[in-house]
Amino acid sequence: MNRYFLHHIIFAMLGLLLVKQDRAQDNTFGAGYFQNQYLFNPSMSGLKSGQATIAAGYRKQGTINNAPVSVYGSADYGFSNTLGAGVNIFSDKAGLLTTTKIMGSLSYHVRLGQNEQRLHFGVSAGGVQRRLNMIDINGDPSDPTLVQYNDQSMQFEMDGGLAYTDKYLTVQAALPNLVSYTRHYEKDIADRPTFFLSASYKWVVQGDEEEEDEITVEPRIAYRGFAGNDNILDAGANITFLGQRVNLFGIYHSTKNITAGAGLRILKFAQATVIYSSQPSTLKAYSKGDLELGLLFFLK
Repeated sequence: MNRYFLHHIIFAMLGLLLVKQDRAQDNTFGAGYFQNQYLFNPSMSGLKSGQATIAAGYRKQGTINNAPVSVYGSADYGFSNTLGAGVNIFSDKAGLLTTTKIMGSLSYHVRLGQNEQRLHFGVSAGGVQRRLNMIDINGDPSDPTLVQYNDQSMQFEMDGGLAYTDKYLTVQAALPNLVSYTRHYEKDIADRPTFFLSASYKWVVQGDEEEEDEITVEPRIAYRGFAGNDNILDAGANITFLGQRVNLFGIYHSTKNITAGAGLRILKFAQATVIYSSQPSTLKAYSKGDLELGLLFFLK
């Protein structure tokens, strides 16, 4: 067979593999909705002056062989009331493909009034790298086409975001993967995130911030865009009680699945979370859902 023709077949099969894997798993971590909003929006880094936030999470799809595994790590710090910075790292392994994204963030916060009204701007810059796991390939791992794919350097990437917050209201907009719009091969990867919109409002239904019996309810609605696939509408709420030491949340997605989680504040500087996401209706025959574990540390 003509080697030129063979290379086109291999790349075509690889493209189908990427599309299948990306459609099989939505790479949105549940912690980004309430516990660690910096995961979705760079403008949400360094919100509190003099406080560092460090977080890590692990997620795995259950009940299937070679299930996709995703991990993240993030850290951000508020240098002042106006300037913040952060860094986050994502790694996702699905089948033959491992994707790693490393981003550094800078945020600027503007005070608008006396009642905690603030406008936030943020940008992240870094790189994305994709690698085929040669050890898992059933074939010749020395094939020049496969080696050439893994020889690609890390691709530059940028994310942008802005938000408005006050004591109760939070409105956000973020544009991830801005540079990917200029790369032709990125457009063939399904489910590449293209935008994120969100709004939430926190009600104090009992007590106040100084009382141990405080209970808050925060409904949230979000709309997420994906290249090559349907956009997703999310609607849910987060409930905190016992002086914000315990929280429970649930979200329904327009893909006909749910995300539910619980968090426990450990002492005053750490929070542990457990999150379960059921599979969309089209994938329920293959997996029972995703389990996500997370830790969040608040350091002054």
